[in-house]
Amino acid sequence: MVEHVETPLTKRFKGKPDELFSASRLPGVTDVTYETNSADLALLFRPLPRVPVMLLFWDEDRFGVGPR
Repeated sequence: MVEHVETPLTKRFKGKPDELFSASRLPGVTDVTYETNSADLALLFRPLPRVPVMLLFWDEDRFGVGPR
């Protein structure tokens, strides 16, 4: 999963969470960032009626360790 999802998303959207948000503006996607209180961006996808998928995106580590 890291190799096929996390790494490509990090490479493409590091430092650009606004672009990730814009790219996700599709039917069935809900911004739930303010409900999570942890991630810089949280998106709820509903690809199928009973299969919700949540994407949590942290742009940088807030504890000084560096980018994820």
